[in-house]
Parts: sequence; C-alpha cells; structure tokens
Amino acid sequence: MFTGSGYDERFVDNMYDILDRMEERGNVINIVTGCDDVCSACPHMIDGVCEWKGSVAGKDASVLRFLGLEEWSVLSTREMNLLLDERLAGLEDIRSVCGECDWSGLCSAKLAEKEGRM
Repeated sequence: MFTGSGYDERFVDNMYDILDRMEERGNVINIVTGCDDVCSACPHMIDGVCEWKGSVAGKDASVLRFLGLEEWSVLSTREMNLLLDERLAGLEDIRSVCGECDWSGLCSAKLAEKEGRM
C-alpha cells in the first residue's frame, strides 16, 4: 500500500529499501509490535524509542486482529501480499484498522487505483 509518500526523504528511501529487499530475496516478514525496520527512519523515533508509542502500539494490535495474526508470526512476502489482498477490500477496512489519520487520503487513492476506479 506504500504510495511513495512519508514524513521525509529518509523515511521514504527506507521504505523503498525495505520493499526492494522483500522482492529481491523473497524475504520473510517477522511480525512484531513496537519499533521495527519501518520505524528505523521515522523522525518520531528518538534514541530507539517512539514518541508516539501508545498510538503505534494500538495500531499494531489492531492490524494483528484484522489480519488474524499474532506477534512473532512469520510469513513469506507472497503470503503477506495474498493475506492483504484477501482482507483489505476497501477504505472502510483501513479505517477499521487505523481509524482516521493524516494518510487516509493516500490509502483511499491507492485502493481506488487498485480497484481500477481512477
């Protein structure tokens, strides 16, 4: 669902690096809650601690419930993509997981594009 937008250039570059690594190696995804590879370039992570820890922990828990996963689950990139395609049908699904956030417009546009509505 990544659209190429983010907090700053460092964050966006890190996301592209993560996506490239996942594609190149058929990587596995280790499901964790809390700070992870995505967070490593976030400007809100200071000295390894997230400034938005409570908010992010809530979103992590919500994503796990929505996808039917547990922390420390391990999936291949292919398995994760299939699961997301199966479960993430529309913007209401995103709102049920993330609530309203600053990025919801990007998610809405990406889903519309995926569904061929743009």
